[in-house]
Amino acid sequence: MKKTLVAIAALTAVAAFAQSSVSINGGMRIGYGQNAIGAKGLMTNQGSGNTINIVVVEDLGGGLAAEGAVQIRYDMTNGVLNSGLTTAARVAGGTNTVAGGGATTAAGAENTRLLHTTRLGLKGGFGAVQMGRIGLDQHWAYTAFGSTSAGAALNPVGAYGATEDNQVRYVSPNISGFVAHVATSFKDNAAPAQQFNGGAFQGSQIFAQYANGPIAATFVNEKLNNGSKGSQIGASYNFGVAKVNVISGSIKTAAGAKAGDALTFSATVPMGAATIKAGFKNDKMAANNDANALGVDYALSKRTVVEANTWKSKADVKRSMWVGVRHAF
Repeated sequence: MKKTLVAIAALTAVAAFAQSSVSINGGMRIGYGQNAIGAKGLMTNQGSGNTINIVVVEDLGGGLAAEGAVQIRYDMTNGVLNSGLTTAARVAGGTNTVAGGGATTAAGAENTRLLHTTRLGLKGGFGAVQMGRIGLDQHWAYTAFGSTSAGAALNPVGAYGATEDNQVRYVSPNISGFVAHVATSFKDNAAPAQQFNGGAFQGSQIFAQYANGPIAATFVNEKLNNGSKGSQIGASYNFGVAKVNVISGSIKTAAGAKAGDALTFSATVPMGAATIKAGFKNDKMAANNDANALGVDYALSKRTVVEANTWKSKADVKRSMWVGVRHAF
Protein backbone atom coordinates (compact mmCIF):
# COMPACT_ATOMS: atom_id res chain seq x y z
CA MET A 1 0.00 0.00 0.00
CA LYS A 2 2.81 2.38 0.94
CA LYS A 3 4.55 1.68 -2.40
CA THR A 4 1.32 2.42 -4.22
CA LEU A 5 0.89 5.75 -2.40
CA VAL A 6 4.51 6.70 -3.14
CA ALA A 7 4.02 5.87 -6.83
CA ILE A 8 0.82 7.92 -6.99
CA ALA A 9 2.52 10.85 -5.26
CA ALA A 10 5.43 10.65 -7.71
CA LEU A 11 3.11 10.58 -10.73
CA THR A 12 1.16 13.53 -9.33
CA ALA A 13 4.37 15.51 -8.87
CA VAL A 14 5.47 14.76 -12.45
CA ALA A 15 2.07 15.76 -13.83
CA ALA A 16 2.12 19.01 -11.86
CA PHE A 17 5.65 19.76 -13.10
CA ALA A 18 4.61 19.19 -16.72
CA GLN A 19 1.60 21.50 -16.53
CA SER A 20 1.74 25.01 -17.92
CA SER A 21 1.86 27.95 -15.55
CA VAL A 22 -0.63 30.70 -16.37
CA SER A 23 -0.37 34.31 -15.20
CA ILE A 24 -2.78 37.19 -15.76
CA ASN A 25 -1.89 40.87 -15.46
CA GLY A 26 -2.96 44.15 -16.98
CA GLY A 27 -4.07 47.68 -16.28
CA MET A 28 -7.04 50.03 -15.96
CA ARG A 29 -6.99 53.76 -16.75
CA ILE A 30 -9.79 56.34 -16.91
CA GLY A 31 -10.28 60.04 -16.21
CA TYR A 32 -11.73 63.34 -17.35
CA GLY A 33 -10.13 65.38 -20.11
CA GLN A 34 -10.24 67.78 -23.03
CA ASN A 35 -8.85 67.03 -26.49
CA ALA A 36 -7.18 69.23 -29.12
CA ILE A 37 -10.49 70.58 -30.47
CA GLY A 38 -12.00 71.30 -27.07
CA ALA A 39 -14.26 68.23 -26.67
CA LYS A 40 -14.60 67.27 -22.99
CA GLY A 41 -15.62 64.09 -21.21
CA LEU A 42 -14.43 60.79 -19.77
CA MET A 43 -11.56 59.27 -21.73
CA THR A 44 -8.59 56.95 -21.27
CA ASN A 45 -6.08 58.92 -23.39
CA GLN A 46 -3.99 55.78 -23.82
CA GLY A 47 -4.66 53.02 -26.34
CA SER A 48 -2.76 50.50 -24.23
CA GLY A 49 -4.00 51.73 -20.84
CA ASN A 50 -6.81 49.18 -20.44
CA THR A 51 -5.41 45.71 -21.04
CA ILE A 52 -5.70 42.09 -19.96
CA ASN A 53 -2.57 39.97 -20.58
CA ILE A 54 -2.56 36.18 -20.36
CA VAL A 55 0.87 34.49 -20.37
CA VAL A 56 1.40 30.72 -20.50
CA VAL A 57 4.77 29.00 -19.88
CA GLU A 58 5.56 25.28 -19.87
CA ASP A 59 8.94 23.91 -18.81
CA LEU A 60 9.89 21.30 -21.41
CA GLY A 61 13.08 20.26 -19.61
CA GLY A 62 16.69 20.65 -20.63
CA GLY A 63 16.50 24.43 -20.33
CA LEU A 64 13.76 24.63 -23.01
CA ALA A 65 10.32 26.16 -22.44
CA ALA A 66 7.22 26.84 -24.49
CA GLU A 67 5.80 30.34 -24.06
CA GLY A 68 2.63 31.95 -25.32
CA ALA A 69 0.86 35.25 -24.64
CA VAL A 70 -2.25 37.12 -25.72
CA GLN A 71 -3.41 40.66 -24.96
CA ILE A 72 -6.95 42.05 -24.92
CA ARG A 73 -7.41 45.83 -25.12
CA TYR A 74 -10.69 47.53 -24.29
CA ASP A 75 -12.12 51.02 -23.81
CA MET A 76 -12.96 51.54 -20.15
CA THR A 77 -15.39 54.36 -20.91
CA ASN A 78 -17.79 52.02 -22.74
CA GLY A 79 -16.41 48.48 -22.32
CA VAL A 80 -15.97 47.73 -26.03
CA LEU A 81 -12.93 46.25 -27.75
CA ASN A 82 -10.02 48.56 -28.57
CA SER A 83 -7.61 46.01 -29.99
CA GLY A 84 -7.46 47.07 -33.66
CA LEU A 85 -9.22 46.64 -36.99
CA THR A 86 -10.14 43.38 -38.65
CA THR A 87 -12.93 44.58 -40.94
CA ALA A 88 -13.47 47.18 -43.63
CA ALA A 89 -14.09 50.76 -42.56
CA ARG A 90 -17.54 51.92 -41.50
CA VAL A 91 -19.69 54.84 -42.59
CA ALA A 92 -19.20 58.19 -40.90
CA GLY A 93 -22.49 57.68 -39.05
CA GLY A 94 -20.98 54.82 -37.08
CA THR A 95 -18.48 55.05 -34.23
CA ASN A 96 -14.93 53.87 -33.64
CA THR A 97 -16.21 50.89 -31.65
CA VAL A 98 -18.19 47.76 -32.40
CA ALA A 99 -21.28 49.71 -31.37
CA GLY A 100 -21.09 51.47 -34.73
CA GLY A 101 -22.59 49.91 -37.81
CA GLY A 102 -23.61 50.83 -41.30
CA ALA A 103 -22.36 49.84 -44.72
CA THR A 104 -18.67 49.54 -45.48
CA THR A 105 -17.14 52.66 -46.99
CA ALA A 106 -13.86 54.51 -46.83
CA ALA A 107 -15.13 56.70 -43.99
CA GLY A 108 -15.04 55.87 -40.29
CA ALA A 109 -13.45 52.85 -38.65
CA GLU A 110 -14.36 50.00 -36.32
CA ASN A 111 -12.31 48.17 -33.69
CA THR A 112 -13.30 44.52 -33.96
CA ARG A 113 -10.13 42.55 -33.21
CA LEU A 114 -10.57 40.31 -30.16
CA LEU A 115 -6.84 40.08 -29.36
CA HIS A 116 -4.39 42.92 -29.87
CA THR A 117 -1.32 40.69 -29.76
CA THR A 118 -0.82 36.93 -29.96
CA ARG A 119 2.39 34.93 -29.83
CA LEU A 120 3.61 31.39 -29.29
CA GLY A 121 7.13 30.05 -29.41
CA LEU A 122 10.09 28.40 -27.71
CA LYS A 123 12.73 29.93 -25.45
CA GLY A 124 15.96 28.68 -23.94
CA GLY A 125 19.64 29.43 -23.71
CA PHE A 126 19.64 30.34 -27.41
CA GLY A 127 17.10 33.12 -26.81
CA ALA A 128 13.53 32.85 -28.11
CA VAL A 129 11.66 32.27 -31.36
CA GLN A 130 8.15 33.76 -31.45
CA MET A 131 5.35 33.61 -34.04
CA GLY A 132 2.06 35.48 -34.29
CA ARG A 133 0.89 39.09 -34.10
CA ILE A 134 3.70 40.72 -32.15
CA GLY A 135 4.27 44.30 -31.09
CA LEU A 136 7.09 46.34 -29.59
CA ASP A 137 6.28 49.63 -27.88
CA GLN A 138 9.94 50.13 -27.14
CA HIS A 139 10.30 53.90 -27.46
CA TRP A 140 7.44 54.78 -25.13
CA ALA A 141 9.91 54.07 -22.32
CA TYR A 142 11.94 57.11 -23.43
CA THR A 143 9.28 59.76 -22.89
CA ALA A 144 8.23 60.98 -19.47
CA PHE A 145 4.60 60.28 -20.43
CA GLY A 146 4.83 56.71 -21.79
CA SER A 147 2.23 55.54 -24.31
CA THR A 148 -0.35 58.17 -23.37
CA SER A 149 -1.83 60.83 -25.65
CA ALA A 150 0.71 63.28 -24.20
CA GLY A 151 3.47 60.81 -25.07
CA ALA A 152 2.07 60.42 -28.60
CA ALA A 153 2.20 64.21 -29.09
CA LEU A 154 5.92 64.04 -28.27
CA ASN A 155 6.59 60.93 -30.40
CA PRO A 156 9.10 62.08 -33.06
CA VAL A 157 7.97 60.32 -36.24
CA GLY A 158 5.74 57.36 -35.50
CA ALA A 159 5.62 53.94 -33.90
CA TYR A 160 8.69 51.99 -34.96
CA GLY A 161 8.40 48.34 -34.11
CA ALA A 162 4.64 48.63 -34.65
CA THR A 163 2.41 45.63 -34.09
CA GLU A 164 2.48 43.36 -37.13
CA ASP A 165 0.46 40.35 -38.28
CA ASN A 166 2.01 37.10 -39.56
CA GLN A 167 5.32 37.80 -37.85
CA VAL A 168 8.29 35.60 -36.94
CA ARG A 169 10.72 37.09 -34.44
CA TYR A 170 14.03 35.97 -32.94
CA VAL A 171 15.03 37.43 -29.56
CA SER A 172 18.63 36.99 -28.43
CA PRO A 173 19.57 36.10 -24.84
CA ASN A 174 20.41 38.99 -22.53
CA ILE A 175 24.18 39.48 -22.52
CA SER A 176 25.32 42.05 -19.95
CA GLY A 177 22.21 44.12 -20.57
CA PHE A 178 22.21 43.83 -24.37
CA VAL A 179 19.28 42.21 -26.24
CA ALA A 180 18.67 42.07 -30.02
CA HIS A 181 15.51 41.27 -31.99
CA VAL A 182 15.25 40.36 -35.68
CA ALA A 183 11.77 40.03 -37.21
CA THR A 184 9.96 39.69 -40.49
CA SER A 185 6.27 39.63 -41.43
CA PHE A 186 4.88 37.31 -44.08
CA LYS A 187 2.33 38.41 -46.65
CA ASP A 188 -1.35 37.89 -45.87
CA ASN A 189 -2.61 35.54 -48.60
CA ALA A 190 -6.23 36.62 -48.18
CA ALA A 191 -7.90 38.93 -50.67
CA PRO A 192 -7.07 42.62 -49.94
CA ALA A 193 -10.56 43.29 -48.57
CA GLN A 194 -10.09 40.54 -45.95
CA GLN A 195 -6.50 41.36 -45.01
CA PHE A 196 -6.04 42.51 -41.42
CA ASN A 197 -4.85 46.14 -41.56
CA GLY A 198 -4.77 45.78 -45.35
CA GLY A 199 -1.26 44.33 -45.03
CA ALA A 200 0.00 47.85 -44.34
CA PHE A 201 2.25 46.79 -41.48
CA GLN A 202 4.14 43.97 -43.15
CA GLY A 203 7.87 44.52 -43.06
CA SER A 204 11.16 43.67 -41.39
CA GLN A 205 12.77 44.99 -38.23
CA ILE A 206 16.11 45.06 -36.49
CA PHE A 207 15.94 46.04 -32.85
CA ALA A 208 18.77 46.46 -30.32
CA GLN A 209 18.41 47.38 -26.67
CA TYR A 210 20.90 48.04 -23.88
CA ALA A 211 19.96 48.54 -20.23
CA ASN A 212 22.52 48.37 -17.45
CA GLY A 213 22.61 50.56 -14.37
CA PRO A 214 21.46 54.15 -14.96
CA ILE A 215 21.89 53.94 -18.77
CA ALA A 216 19.34 52.58 -21.25
CA ALA A 217 19.16 52.86 -25.04
CA THR A 218 17.10 51.32 -27.85
CA PHE A 219 17.68 51.42 -31.61
CA VAL A 220 15.23 50.14 -34.20
CA ASN A 221 15.40 50.09 -37.99
CA GLU A 222 12.32 49.12 -39.97
CA LYS A 223 11.40 48.63 -43.62
CA LEU A 224 7.75 48.33 -44.64
CA ASN A 225 6.31 46.52 -47.62
CA ASN A 226 5.60 49.85 -49.37
CA GLY A 227 9.37 50.51 -49.52
CA SER A 228 9.46 53.20 -46.82
CA LYS A 229 12.22 53.01 -44.22
CA GLY A 230 12.64 54.43 -40.76
CA SER A 231 15.05 54.43 -37.88
CA GLN A 232 14.70 55.68 -34.34
CA ILE A 233 16.91 55.74 -31.28
CA GLY A 234 15.92 56.42 -27.70
CA ALA A 235 18.21 56.82 -24.71
CA SER A 236 17.89 57.70 -21.04
CA TYR A 237 20.11 58.37 -18.05
CA ASN A 238 18.92 58.20 -14.47
CA PHE A 239 20.77 60.73 -12.32
CA GLY A 240 18.77 59.75 -9.25
CA VAL A 241 17.34 63.23 -8.70
CA ALA A 242 16.00 63.17 -12.29
CA LYS A 243 15.78 60.89 -15.30
CA VAL A 244 16.48 62.47 -18.71
CA ASN A 245 15.19 60.97 -21.97
CA VAL A 246 15.87 61.69 -25.64
CA ILE A 247 14.38 60.20 -28.83
CA SER A 248 15.52 60.94 -32.39
CA GLY A 249 13.79 59.51 -35.45
CA SER A 250 13.55 59.87 -39.21
CA ILE A 251 11.53 58.38 -42.10
CA LYS A 252 12.34 58.02 -45.80
CA THR A 253 9.93 57.18 -48.60
CA ALA A 254 10.52 54.37 -51.10
CA ALA A 255 12.05 57.00 -53.39
CA GLY A 256 14.55 58.02 -50.70
CA ALA A 257 12.96 61.39 -49.85
CA LYS A 258 12.91 62.33 -46.17
CA ALA A 259 9.33 62.28 -44.88
CA GLY A 260 9.95 62.87 -41.19
CA ASP A 261 12.71 64.07 -38.87
CA ALA A 262 12.18 65.06 -35.24
CA LEU A 263 13.79 65.12 -31.81
CA THR A 264 12.17 64.78 -28.36
CA PHE A 265 13.54 65.65 -24.92
CA SER A 266 11.76 64.81 -21.66
CA ALA A 267 12.50 64.36 -17.97
CA THR A 268 10.97 62.96 -14.80
CA VAL A 269 11.78 64.30 -11.32
CA PRO A 270 10.73 62.15 -8.33
CA MET A 271 9.63 64.10 -5.24
CA GLY A 272 8.46 61.57 -2.66
CA ALA A 273 5.15 60.07 -3.78
CA ALA A 274 4.92 62.61 -6.61
CA THR A 275 6.76 62.54 -9.95
CA ILE A 276 6.97 65.74 -12.04
CA LYS A 277 7.07 65.22 -15.85
CA ALA A 278 7.98 67.55 -18.71
CA GLY A 279 8.77 67.13 -22.41
CA PHE A 280 9.31 68.98 -25.70
CA LYS A 281 9.38 67.87 -29.35
CA ASN A 282 11.22 69.72 -32.12
CA ASP A 283 9.96 68.68 -35.57
CA LYS A 284 12.66 69.61 -38.08
CA MET A 285 10.29 69.36 -41.06
CA ALA A 286 7.00 70.77 -39.79
CA ALA A 287 7.05 73.49 -37.13
CA ASN A 288 3.30 72.99 -36.54
CA ASN A 289 4.14 69.55 -35.11
CA ASP A 290 6.35 71.01 -32.37
CA ALA A 291 4.82 70.02 -29.05
CA ASN A 292 5.25 70.37 -25.30
CA ALA A 293 3.78 68.53 -22.31
CA LEU A 294 3.69 68.86 -18.53
CA GLY A 295 2.35 66.49 -15.91
CA VAL A 296 2.49 64.96 -12.46
CA ASP A 297 1.93 61.46 -11.08
CA TYR A 298 1.03 60.84 -7.42
CA ALA A 299 1.39 57.26 -6.19
CA LEU A 300 -1.32 56.16 -3.77
CA SER A 301 0.28 52.70 -3.67
CA LYS A 302 2.63 50.58 -5.74
CA ARG A 303 -0.24 49.80 -8.13
CA THR A 304 -2.53 52.84 -8.03
CA VAL A 305 -1.54 56.29 -9.30
CA VAL A 306 -3.41 59.58 -9.74
CA GLU A 307 -2.21 61.32 -12.91
CA ALA A 308 -2.59 64.78 -14.47
CA ASN A 309 -1.21 65.69 -17.91
CA THR A 310 -1.49 68.68 -20.25
CA TRP A 311 -0.02 68.89 -23.77
CA LYS A 312 -0.27 70.83 -27.02
CA SER A 313 1.10 70.74 -30.55
CA LYS A 314 1.34 74.09 -32.35
CA ALA A 315 -1.36 73.03 -34.81
CA ASP A 316 -3.86 72.14 -32.06
CA VAL A 317 -6.86 74.41 -31.54
CA LYS A 318 -6.99 73.82 -27.78
CA ARG A 319 -4.55 72.66 -25.14
CA SER A 320 -5.35 69.07 -24.22
CA MET A 321 -5.56 67.95 -20.61
CA TRP A 322 -6.38 64.80 -18.66
CA VAL A 323 -6.82 64.03 -14.96
CA GLY A 324 -7.49 60.48 -13.87
CA VAL A 325 -6.39 57.32 -12.12
CA ARG A 326 -4.58 54.21 -13.30
CA HIS A 327 -4.18 50.83 -11.62
CA ALA A 328 -1.95 47.86 -12.51
CA PHE A 329 -2.87 44.31 -11.54
